[in-house]
Amino acid sequence: MRKCDQVAQLKRNAPQLSFAHGSTLHLLGKEITIVVEPTEKKRTTVRLDGASLIVQTAKPHGGDPRGGEPHGSEARGAVVAWCKYAARRIIPERVEQLNASVGFQYKGAIVRDQKTRWGSCSRRGTLSLNWRLLLVPPSVMDYLIYHELAHLKEMNHSIRFWRLVQQLCPSFREAEGWLKKNGSLMFW
Repeated sequence: MRKCDQVAQLKRNAPQLSFAHGSTLHLLGKEITIVVEPTEKKRTTVRLDGASLIVQTAKPHGGDPRGGEPHGSEARGAVVAWCKYAARRIIPERVEQLNASVGFQYKGAIVRDQKTRWGSCSRRGTLSLNWRLLLVPPSVMDYLIYHELAHLKEMNHSIRFWRLVQQLCPSFREAEGWLKKNGSLMFW
């Protein structure tokens, strides 16, 4: 079976993430409960309050007022938009923190909505990282950032590259194992 066919099959068989009231989302290693609150507001808002992600949506004209379909799709869009917004602040800051100990030169860290990859490093030294890094355990996020930082020195996946990754992130094999088992579930 070709790799792209395997990925497609994994996605079809993966449990779909629910954005309905009471469902949970793993965010930066913490389990966060989604709380959908119907409101008179015309615009949907999202805010993190402790271990709850409060999604205030306009009251639906039918269906479940706490996030069932079709109302859940509005909550989904709002939660994804909020995650992307949060990632644009959190991920570049984490890149800076991790790079501080190694001192590699890079042009910047951009957060994107890549559909099939966690990140990339351009020849010009720009790191592109997926907003979904917020959804993986912190150690896996760090590994993925170190992986892209290593590409600043080795623009390939040679033995030298993997030695550098191991120097930067000694637990990279555990992170790779987590990604192999769970990574495709993050691309919904």
